[in-house]
Amino acid sequence: MIKKTLFYIELPPPVHGMTYLNEIIYESFKEKEGCAFYITDYSQSLNDIEQRSLVKIILNLKIILYSWFAFLKNRPDQVYIPLSASRFGILRDLFILLPALVSFKKIFLHLHGFTYFDIYKNSSLYRIILKILCLDTIFISLCEKQKEKVEQEFAARSIVVRNTIKTMLIEEEKVLGEKLKLLYIGNISDDKGVFDLIESLKNHNDVELIIAGDIRSRHDKDIFEEKVTQNNHFVQYVGFANEDMKKKLLKESHIFCMPSKLSEGSPISIIEALSCGLPVIATDRGCVGDMIADAGYLIQGHLTENEMQKALDILSSNYSSYTKKSRKIFNEKYAKDNFLNEFCKITGFSNTIL
Repeated sequence: MIKKTLFYIELPPPVHGMTYLNEIIYESFKEKEGCAFYITDYSQSLNDIEQRSLVKIILNLKIILYSWFAFLKNRPDQVYIPLSASRFGILRDLFILLPALVSFKKIFLHLHGFTYFDIYKNSSLYRIILKILCLDTIFISLCEKQKEKVEQEFAARSIVVRNTIKTMLIEEEKVLGEKLKLLYIGNISDDKGVFDLIESLKNHNDVELIIAGDIRSRHDKDIFEEKVTQNNHFVQYVGFANEDMKKKLLKESHIFCMPSKLSEGSPISIIEALSCGLPVIATDRGCVGDMIADAGYLIQGHLTENEMQKALDILSSNYSSYTKKSRKIFNEKYAKDNFLNEFCKITGFSNTIL
């Protein structure tokens, strides 16, 4: 018998890792027996996420109220929700999940990063709410490293379901050209390591760096524009990249870079790069080490010029092998069928419904 599941999810816009994955879940399960969805669109842009206003408070109260109606209407056996990584967000999660808690329904909390653990240590409110939410909960983790932290720090049960992508696989063989083409796709800021990336390459004459993404901060925008102008002999900024543009950039590039300083989860951009056969140079943040394994170069700490030189030397010396490893990791860990099968297992669905 299929268990009836109510999904509380936010769909794009804005587009970020969590809403991107939510959309895959929604499109895959919306017509399936036993699945019901309540769409919690908290924000319309990335800039809205951290804002606090009376209008936003009223919107969230309305979302909570209608989420209760959705629960009473659908009478689920279990509920699914991505866990919020903020004090305000987890308080909202608690109220949304209140009907499930008081009726002792199983809860699936999907994690999408590592900032939860920092907030858990520093906020007594967050700890109290999370302990309440853990009463009959399974945490969905992005990798083994995150699973271990959940079990150790939250004393809760956790199962790994790795992220996936919609479609991006490029089977064409990658071959190095006269110039090594490096690619960064993502939000542009100092925290994302973009400025370190530019600095690490400024003395290289045989590389080209393509940067694509949005700039949210005026301060970061000023610094970035200055660095691009100073280094325009090897840096090209192409603005925001939609799906078609991303595919074109990944097809034309040789190595993907993700030198983030943040507590990353399992970045979608790295999965896209692996699917296209690109080796990855990345800092060891969140699940990134688990993701790139031996299909790239992992940096401890911040990216420096010396580290970048080591990475380029190693990846270039056996480039064909690294591209094959990238595709192998994608197919074995991050293909969409793998994600859906694992998701079906933990939620109690039969994978024959897909």
